[in-house]
Amino acid sequence: MLALALSTLNLEDSITSTLTFLNNQSGILTLTSILIAISVFFYQQDNEKKKFNERIVNASKGLITDLNQLGESYSSGIFPKATWTEKKIDFSTTSMGLEYYQSVVNSGLITYYDETTQIELSNLYYNMLLFDEWSKEFNHVGFYSALPKPDRDSILTKIAQKLTNHENEIKTKIPIVKSLLDAEIKKYKKSWKDRFHTKC
Repeated sequence: MLALALSTLNLEDSITSTLTFLNNQSGILTLTSILIAISVFFYQQDNEKKKFNERIVNASKGLITDLNQLGESYSSGIFPKATWTEKKIDFSTTSMGLEYYQSVVNSGLITYYDETTQIELSNLYYNMLLFDEWSKEFNHVGFYSALPKPDRDSILTKIAQKLTNHENEIKTKIPIVKSLLDAEIKKYKKSWKDRFHTKC
C-alpha cells in the first residue's frame, strides 16, 4: 500500500514538473511569437517608408528632368521666337509640358514637399499653364479673329506682353525650383539612410 502511495506521489510530481516545464516553454514560445510579430510589423513599416521615400525621390527626379529639358531648349534657342524689341516683347512660340507635374499633384506627393518647395513649384507650373493658355489665345486671335486689324494688333500686343512676362518668370523660377527639388531628394534619401543606420 505504501509502495502504491509513493508511486502515485512520484507520478504526481512527475506530471506537475512536466506541466510546469511545458507552461514555462509555452511562455517562451508566446514571447517569441510576440517578438517575431513586432519585428515583422516594424520591417513592413520600414519597407513601406522606404518605398514611399523612393516614390518622392523619383517624382522629384522626373520634375528636374522636365525642367532641365525646358531650360536646355531655352538656352539652345530651339524654340521659335516672336520678338518686337520696341514693345519689349520676346517669347517662345511653343507649348509647355505639364503632364508630369499634374501626375505629381494628382498623386498627392506634392503635399509631402516643404512649404517653400510647394509654393515655388506650383508658381512655376502655374506660369507655364498660363503661358499655354495665352499662347492658344494668341494663335486664335492672330489666325481666326474677324476684328479690324488695329483692334486685333492691339489685342495681340497685350497677349504677347503677357506671354513675355510669363516666360521670363518661368526662366527665373527654373533654377530655384530645381535647387529646391534637389534638397527634397537629399532629405528623403537621408531620411531612409538615417532610419537604416539607427536600426544597425
